Amino acid sequence: MRKFFSIILFVLLSPGLTVQASYLPQGQIASLVRTYIMNRLGGGEDKFQVEVLNIPQDIDTGWELQVVPSSRKSYLGTYLVKLRAFSQGVLVKEVPLIVRVREVGKVLVATKLIKRYEVLTEDKVAWEEREIPPFIRHPLRNLEEVVGKRAKRGINRGEVVTADLVEVPPLVGKGQVVELSLKHPGFSLRTKGKALEDGWEGDVIRVRVLASGKRLSARIEKGEVQILN
Repeated sequence: MRKFFSIILFVLLSPGLTVQASYLPQGQIASLVRTYIMNRLGGGEDKFQVEVLNIPQDIDTGWELQVVPSSRKSYLGTYLVKLRAFSQGVLVKEVPLIVRVREVGKVLVATKLIKRYEVLTEDKVAWEEREIPPFIRHPLRNLEEVVGKRAKRGINRGEVVTADLVEVPPLVGKGQVVELSLKHPGFSLRTKGKALEDGWEGDVIRVRVLASGKRLSARIEKGEVQILN
């Protein structure tokens, strides 16, 4: 027993002797941060990629770790989060970590230049696996959301097609010759006119009667262009 205690004292009192510290593997720290970010994003490991760019090497295995909640509205992009380490409830270390969070997935991109107001068909788009930057909002992923709609502006080849780039074509297009109708109890009148602006169901648009050149207001209703009294 006396020999056992002398060994302990030798270890504790010898100035040239150090005890090797046990540090947490960097992969475990990265996994902790990824889990935190993914929970904030609502899951979807196949949709988001999380990288920790500066993982500390001196985090003791006995410390309790905590990722400080971020005040950011969006968890996409490159930014700092804080990693706090506690020993027996006491904060012993705080490390700023740089994280990069990217959204990835299959989206529809233009296979050729699409002009403004051009109607999109299936051969004009294709699926591609892409990183989706934060500034690209509402990328379209289904053909049903694209085919048959028209471009609100020019879409470059290779550009991701988003919801704000397409719209349902108008029922009546600007410059289109349409049949105008005027209905009253007991009689109805039909004549040709030209639409002076685009219009969708329920819209009131300006039209010009071809026979007289007179400009009138008309409502698009149930596929007809009805002159307003």
